[in-house]
Amino acid sequence: MTSAGILQILDWRQVRSALTLRPVDVSLPAGRSRERYRKVLLSAVTGPMTGASGLLAFLITVPLTVHYLGPERYGAWMSLSSLMAFLRFSDLGLGNGLVGAVSQAEGRGDSGYAQRAISSVLVCLCGIAILVLVGFPISARGIHWDAVLGLAQLKDRAEIQTAILVFVALYAIGIPVNLGQQVQRALQQGYISNLWTTLGSLLSFAGIYFAATHHARIPWLVAIIGGVPLIPALANSIVLYTLQRPDLRPSVNGFDKEIGRDLLQKGMLFFGLGIAGALAYDSQNILIAHILGPAAVGVYAVVQRLFSAIPMLVAYVTMPLWPAFGDALGRGDWQWIPRALKRAMAVNALMATVPAILFTLFGRPILLHWTHGAIVAPGWLIAGFAVWSITSAVSAPISMLLNAAHVLWFQINTCILYGLLTIGCILRVLPTTGLSGAVWSMTVLYIAVVLGPGLIYVGMFFRRHVAPGAAQA
Repeated sequence: MTSAGILQILDWRQVRSALTLRPVDVSLPAGRSRERYRKVLLSAVTGPMTGASGLLAFLITVPLTVHYLGPERYGAWMSLSSLMAFLRFSDLGLGNGLVGAVSQAEGRGDSGYAQRAISSVLVCLCGIAILVLVGFPISARGIHWDAVLGLAQLKDRAEIQTAILVFVALYAIGIPVNLGQQVQRALQQGYISNLWTTLGSLLSFAGIYFAATHHARIPWLVAIIGGVPLIPALANSIVLYTLQRPDLRPSVNGFDKEIGRDLLQKGMLFFGLGIAGALAYDSQNILIAHILGPAAVGVYAVVQRLFSAIPMLVAYVTMPLWPAFGDALGRGDWQWIPRALKRAMAVNALMATVPAILFTLFGRPILLHWTHGAIVAPGWLIAGFAVWSITSAVSAPISMLLNAAHVLWFQINTCILYGLLTIGCILRVLPTTGLSGAVWSMTVLYIAVVLGPGLIYVGMFFRRHVAPGAAQA
């Protein structure tokens, strides 16, 4: 697509008119379209504030932590993030299922159902949190989780085992605490949660900086990163349910068994999608730790985190599309859907390509200066992450549309296939090609197994649903 075509799709005059704090009359389709774009844009504008604060903290704290931890212990710290990739779906998909339920209830004006749905999910999440808090320490008696993560060869195993327990405990507490953010997503108020998340990033940065300058051990670093952001998250929920939307305040009496069962059934599909996604996207560090050792994970993770600024920035534009697409599907605004999808893909392409090119050209000197020479990254590794960042950014709006339309089995099957092929390919090529083989295997297979079939499926979806709906409208 040419730059002129992209600009035509974006239609900057409509973008400027939609960027306002004043709500739009939604009685007509044009007004509903502008209101969706308005909320998406507000989230997109406030999102980079969160991303910038997190990136600033990352840029400052990485050289500090790499310097005193060393590449091997820093790689061990980063390997814990792989554990988070699998734990983050321990809510059994209830949070994602709630997004669709609350957004549809808001469209119907049924705040009573929304309140019962929130109450039912919160009760379930509290039960899950208790199970994780009790069950994981018991499992640690029989399962050596440091060995599972490929960290058993480190000298101080007790330090890593303690860090794992602290990490899991704080994550379990965050399962019900972070539900308020999901509710705000459903209400298309992600821009409010972005401000609270920014506060959490700044507080976490201050804590990490203090801990790094005092050479804190890994469990303390984990405690700061996992625990400090929970404080503004809890404050966000209190403000949401007491000042902004007291009609949605959850209660034990609001628990509805039937609603809970229905949301659990829908959530299990998101749970399956999350597990498949974790298998597909977040298993590289564990494989690298087992084959090349924790020091190699440190190199791979630093480059990965450098490029993580791109999907993090793109996500602030992409995630608000989920409830926006859901609202459009619920209201039958069929003509808006393909137009919004094209615009989102064009915006993501622009947002990802420019920084990816800059990181490719200047990534190696940046990393050398950034880590004070501790991390030397191969050029092909950097180039592979650049291509990965662009392709994943372009495909992200497709996932949001399929999520909103509850097209989950297709995504689950493609993710499982992609994950199995990626793991097999990495196991085969990593010993001979090194770290670069991991990211290029992930990227090439993603284009062939996820992005390509996703484009084909969306085309079929438009022919099957959108075109008949537009004709009826």
